[in-house]
Amino acid sequence: MSGFRVGDSCDTPGCQGSFENERDCSCHIRPPCDGCVEPLLSCSECGRDPNDEATSCA
Repeated sequence: MSGFRVGDSCDTPGCQGSFENERDCSCHIRPPCDGCVEPLLSCSECGRDPNDEATSCA
């Protein structure tokens, strides 16, 4: 687990993006859903997975 949450700023040098959840929420059907319990995060700008080491924004 990376310690990042939805909305946190990406710490990749030169990147201005933030981490977003790639999984859809289905809590309206059966809470809590996997998308909320275990979000799949990626940066909105550089696409970085927060579990990967930050290098630089391409």
